Amino acid sequence: MNLLACHQTCTMSLMDVVKAKIAIVNDSREILILTRSEMEDTRVGELDLPGGTLDASDIEVVRGAIRETSEELPGIDLDSPIEIGVDAKPNELGQLVMTYIFGATARFPSSGINLSFEHSSAEWIALDEILKLKNRPRRLPTKYRRAIEASHATFDKLISLAPVS
Repeated sequence: MNLLACHQTCTMSLMDVVKAKIAIVNDSREILILTRSEMEDTRVGELDLPGGTLDASDIEVVRGAIRETSEELPGIDLDSPIEIGVDAKPNELGQLVMTYIFGATARFPSSGINLSFEHSSAEWIALDEILKLKNRPRRLPTKYRRAIEASHATFDKLISLAPVS
């Protein structure tokens, strides 16, 4: 089985590190972009997508992505995420890091977007503006930006299928 295509059935033991992020799109074709807080010891101030590192209890990457996103955005109600990208590269310790990127629509509590301690702010950025994030001092990591840019049709489909709030 191809390692890049096995996320539905592979277990964590097959890979050194697995990360999963979700690009949440709204009906205005905007993506939710987070800023990492000072409470985090790495990448303070960097732009980010919700999600994170999966653990051994995550039997499927997509379920881990949902769990991680729910921890970072308390009260969120995600619709079924669709995989839009995969990135694989070694980290400084020589471990293989697999990063899966999903797209999804979501509903938030009536109080709005709630953030965990991991992020200090959230902003909606138009799909067409994502490319410009590479030129900002705090840019969105390239692997996230490329997956989003290549998935405009997928986001349009997600928006059309999203339940009406």
